[in-house]
Amino acid sequence: MSQGLPGHHDDPHAVLRERALQVCAQPPAEDAPVPSPCVSVCRLDPERMGCEGCLRTLDEIRAWRTMDDAQRLAVWRLIEMRLSALQETPTP
Repeated sequence: MSQGLPGHHDDPHAVLRERALQVCAQPPAEDAPVPSPCVSVCRLDPERMGCEGCLRTLDEIRAWRTMDDAQRLAVWRLIEMRLSALQETPTP
């Protein structure tokens, strides 16, 4: 499963939200890589053309290995915005 936090194993977005807060509030040291947002819930959302688990687009997933730390942090900030949008969207 994911690199989760205690009590969050059933909610990958709770894990992702916590990690996003950590990464964006305190970016890794210069010699440490920006961690991947992957939460090991790899399912395609056909409407968004992205991953349901980490909320990255397919292009972001493909490019992750070649991105520099600034680009990776920018993806994390996009993930924060996507998480916020999900919270604001009412569920049917």
